[in-house]
Amino acid sequence: MGYRAHASKGSKSKTGKGLSAAAKHAYHMRADGYSVGRDGPREDVAASGYGHMPSWAHDPADFWLASDSYERSNGTLFREFQLNLPVELNLDQQRQIIEAYCARMFDAERLPHSWAIHSPDKGNLNPHAHLMVSETMTDDFIRPASQHFMRYNSRQPEKGGAKKTRSLKPKSWLMKARAAWAEEANKGLVAAGFKPRFDHRSKAEQRDEALRFGDLRRAATLDTLVEEHEGPRIAGMRRRLEAGKVELEKLPEYAQQVIQDNNAVRSYNAAWLALVDQMSDADLAIHFADELEQINHSAHVAVYVTEQQEQVQVRIDKLRQQLAEPEPEVVGTALKLKADVERLAQELIEWRKAHPVRSWMANDDEKPVRDARRAYLASPELAQAKQARAERKQAREELSALELRLAELERAATAKPSQERNSLWDSYRETWPARDNARELDWANQKASEAARRAKIRADYLHELAAIKADLDKSPTERKAARSLAQMRRALESHALYQRIATERQALKRKHRQPGRDGYKVYLLVLSNDGHAGALAELRRQQSKPKKPSAAGNAFSAEAELFPSAPVLLPSVTYRVDLRGNVTYYSSHDQDQAILVDSGRLVQVLDQSEVAVETGLRLALQKFGQQLDVHGSPEFKAAVLGVVLRTGLRVEFKDPALATELERLRGASSQMAQVPKVMPITPKTEQEIEAEYAGEVYEGELGRGDAEMPDSLMTESEDETAVSSPSVKPTRLN
Repeated sequence: MGYRAHASKGSKSKTGKGLSAAAKHAYHMRADGYSVGRDGPREDVAASGYGHMPSWAHDPADFWLASDSYERSNGTLFREFQLNLPVELNLDQQRQIIEAYCARMFDAERLPHSWAIHSPDKGNLNPHAHLMVSETMTDDFIRPASQHFMRYNSRQPEKGGAKKTRSLKPKSWLMKARAAWAEEANKGLVAAGFKPRFDHRSKAEQRDEALRFGDLRRAATLDTLVEEHEGPRIAGMRRRLEAGKVELEKLPEYAQQVIQDNNAVRSYNAAWLALVDQMSDADLAIHFADELEQINHSAHVAVYVTEQQEQVQVRIDKLRQQLAEPEPEVVGTALKLKADVERLAQELIEWRKAHPVRSWMANDDEKPVRDARRAYLASPELAQAKQARAERKQAREELSALELRLAELERAATAKPSQERNSLWDSYRETWPARDNARELDWANQKASEAARRAKIRADYLHELAAIKADLDKSPTERKAARSLAQMRRALESHALYQRIATERQALKRKHRQPGRDGYKVYLLVLSNDGHAGALAELRRQQSKPKKPSAAGNAFSAEAELFPSAPVLLPSVTYRVDLRGNVTYYSSHDQDQAILVDSGRLVQVLDQSEVAVETGLRLALQKFGQQLDVHGSPEFKAAVLGVVLRTGLRVEFKDPALATELERLRGASSQMAQVPKVMPITPKTEQEIEAEYAGEVYEGELGRGDAEMPDSLMTESEDETAVSSPSVKPTRLN
């Protein structure tokens, strides 16, 4: 059974047409004439209870009978609630949530009430509760039943009837009561280990909310028809019909219509829910396409992600199939030509080692190797092999990028940022009852204080009148003058009290003003200052007109944040968040000097100290990645370069001039690091020099670029000068 909380009332003016309060209570308790129904004895009362009954009422039956007898002709006898109970809970758990609900709604004003739990169906399939409450408030004065329902006497409460509450009259209280029942029922479900499922809002409101947050499947499950409530009379007819005790044609016409309509609704809902289970996310997006266009444009992200996943997967499969195929024959031919060149070079090296003197006296022993090298570089097979290898390399790079893209799309498909926002809103709503209770408590204290101060003024005035009357030394004229002065003092004190009360009430109204959207922002602000990144993201999203980032002053920026739904916070640095979502970092816990301001897509550096620049740069790298825009003065840019060189951070500056300067500084620093302070010199023999010379020719000239992996064996850097004559060959002797 789903959520249902139906409210009604019984008035004295309607007792001729409807039930009385005593009869309604008897029906709830299955007493008197309601103990037997058409289907036999009614034994479905599982539990009952009551609370805040006055002293003269021995049980709820006495109270409701007296309400029928002594309530004013235009007064309200009772208000009734029909509440569906969670079928997952046992009877004790259902009793607990009913008692918790009554305490929450009626304890503050001590309203007399009674309740009963019915479980009419076998298997606990339709448990529900009937709740009756009176508008009269129980106080500490002892009155008989006939006086309890009289008009309230504010000046002499003991001589009048019980005061009636006005909180049950406005429609807002009804919505509050429905929401309170949903909350108490969900608390009971959570305590018993079940998921909360009660929601006091209509199915249309829940469906629209699901569409706004992009939860299309939940919106589809809520896109069902609503049955007409059958009530106890038609429900009994349905039971007799399903048991075969009566035929449909013999039921009243209105009952036939309701039962047939509800049967059609049930069949339609069952078929629709079965269809929803078989629909994919793309099918749901197509089903809600028109509404999504009007309600939530961002909900199309799910459809886009799905389409992108399919396209990327198709391209990945195609690239893997392409790379799995063997290389063209021309690649093998080019590699064979290259192996021939390397063989000739190796033979030359070995000949020089074996004949160092002859190699030294040879005129041009490298000519065969050089000619073979030139022929190899000019061959069409090499050009075609380079093209084939370049295409395979490009395919591997594309495959690697697409695999990363597919992983990102899968994370995007499973990410639920709306749930984060929904959980924040739910946690904010959980603060409402405490806020309402604080407001009610403050106003109750205010009213009690006003009544006490007014009573004191009146008591002082009566005491002064009694003193004047008891003073026999005064003449009638003097007593009259004294009474006139007492009346004047009372009027002045009352006027001053009236002004103070008006000021106090205005202050209370300002204190408990409905926060609205600003209240939610303040709640997000408190969470953000406590380090909640999701609250900071939601606070920035709440800005109706976000400011376009302007690079005024020294700052780091980028096109967008890496993870805008999870902003970066530096817990090691003292910070403070404002209502616009800007995070200001300070150099100390005293928050006397600001060093950084993070406004989302811009990190402003307010202090050019080395610590501030490094902190800002690290924050920008976390937020935007390695590619950064640097804005500001030349001194600031120089400080940034110094931090990068000192810390070794991997940064790619979008400014070409800044990037060039960084490369130059890195090159200069690396050369200085590679230059040794002392060059060691070791004397060698002539044979060692000859052998090393023969080896230098291969390693320094022929071997350059030839010892790489197969994919890089044929690169565009290879030219016909790669195998040249040694430029440091010893001069011949005459």
